Amino acid sequence: MQRNDLIVGRRLGSGSYGTVWEAAFDDQAACVVKVLFPDKDLDPEEFKKQPTPSIHVVASFKREVAVFTAIGSHPNVRPPPSHL
Repeated sequence: MQRNDLIVGRRLGSGSYGTVWEAAFDDQAACVVKVLFPDKDLDPEEFKKQPTPSIHVVASFKREVAVFTAIGSHPNVRPPPSHL
């Protein structure tokens, strides 16, 4: 997924390895997006502090993705667009 596939809204929060943003797909369907490390355009101050994630952050994020993949479909989770 590319960021230009989304209309990014306000920052909802942040955690130990990412920031969560309100967003919408081009078709206007609402979603939230977790950005693994600070985005230069969305969060320039955080990007200045650390522009790339550590290997531990990447590993943790991959585990989170694996959990969501194992869970499968859920009524509150929209699958990615079919063109991805």
